[in-house]
Amino acid sequence: MRTRERVLFGDPDYGAYFDSMFGGDKRDYVKATLLTPDELARVRCEITMMHGRDDRPFPAEQLTLTLSKSIPQADVILLGSCSHSIAMEHPAKLIDAARRLFN
Repeated sequence: MRTRERVLFGDPDYGAYFDSMFGGDKRDYVKATLLTPDELARVRCEITMMHGRDDRPFPAEQLTLTLSKSIPQADVILLGSCSHSIAMEHPAKLIDAARRLFN
């Protein structure tokens, strides 16, 4: 079991704590983060998006790759042998991408 999963599922009190942070209608959290296609097209900074190729609950094709098409200068790094937790599964690749982005 990965470290994140150990925290989420190994501590009987953590699930209730986590749920309390995101109480209420989950759709409200999603709505608060939405940007329109026009807003995305106006983004002018460099962007590097990373996604695990094997992320089954949140497929890259439906999320990152689709979103990147709306941001003119977005680069996408699709990581093989990686599911949802890039920072845990490939920390060196994440740090390398951040160093390249921020010089």
